[in-house]
Amino acid sequence: MLALVLGATRTSALDLTGGSGAAENCAKGAVSVQATAAAYVEPAPVLSIGNYGGGRYDPGSGTNIAAATGFAEASVAVGGFCVGLLDRAEFFGTASRDLLDVVVGNHFNRPFDVAHTYELQYNFQMLQAAGMRLRRAFELGSYQGIRFKLGLGLSLLDALQGRVESLHGSAIATSTDYAIGSATWLRTDSDLNPNEFNPFVGPGHPHGAGYSTDLQMRADSDFGTTLDLVVMDVVGRIYWRDDRNSLRVADNAQVRYNADFNREAFITGVDSRIDFVQDLRTKYQLNAAQRLTGEITAFVADDCVGGYHFPSLGARLGGPERYGSTSFDTRSHAVSIGGTWSVASIGFTSNSWLPRHATALGVSAALSLRW
Repeated sequence: MLALVLGATRTSALDLTGGSGAAENCAKGAVSVQATAAAYVEPAPVLSIGNYGGGRYDPGSGTNIAAATGFAEASVAVGGFCVGLLDRAEFFGTASRDLLDVVVGNHFNRPFDVAHTYELQYNFQMLQAAGMRLRRAFELGSYQGIRFKLGLGLSLLDALQGRVESLHGSAIATSTDYAIGSATWLRTDSDLNPNEFNPFVGPGHPHGAGYSTDLQMRADSDFGTTLDLVVMDVVGRIYWRDDRNSLRVADNAQVRYNADFNREAFITGVDSRIDFVQDLRTKYQLNAAQRLTGEITAFVADDCVGGYHFPSLGARLGGPERYGSTSFDTRSHAVSIGGTWSVASIGFTSNSWLPRHATALGVSAALSLRW
């Protein structure tokens, strides 16, 4: 028998745990493959973020966030455990409205707002890694008609790329094309362009390896109620060696002139190669479902990362092998629709009819083959 599964059944509109739940054991004699991806970029469309939002740029007045998780795993049952190969990618970032205005304004050559003080705040972390995962689900018994299950997962990771970056400072616009202030920009990036790195230090050969742990707890009652908690990266760390680190301090309150007599910021910096530990950000998903009739189930869910919540609610219609579902994310206003037909399922999440205009996107597809 061979089972092939692409995608994971999920109830939240925007699954930021990547379908990494560990409360289901692998079937004996089966090969399982699952993949999930979801992204949210607050100020601009996901598919055109490289173009600074293209025709749509709508940041919030406070802190703007961006979050994404992609997770894929191919696993088999070995001695009561699920042993799998995985590939994962994620990023999480926050930025102030003023910093985004400066970046977009610089790209489109827009003027400063005279006398406005720009508060520049930016933090970003990303990781792409591959590795091996070991997981197992445990039946914990029942109590007063409630059945409990615990799933645990351990992954050994080989990092393909990692970046931790921050920028902090402020500037006041003294004219439409000049501002006075200071900022500190720190980057630790295994993929930092060698052309932007001090040649006397040398780019080196960055390498990272580490681990992550996952947890899932589930409770099912005889009354059709299900509670499900998924925690991705309960503890996760990547240990980097010989990584590229770049510090830049810009202070154009100290004005100098170059050969063309143009004013420039006074910039100092230090490049180095360092060993450091990258902590993986913990991601949570909590689901509560209630069967209303034989074929109708209502559910609420909440995904959380970095202290930011993505609550959603929805419903499912149908039996265990054939059903349709829909959910609505109250933060991003994304709608998810999907359906399962015995051996196949498909789902899509977006907060715009046109994906290129969406700030929240998710996709899900599944295929199960047995013989």
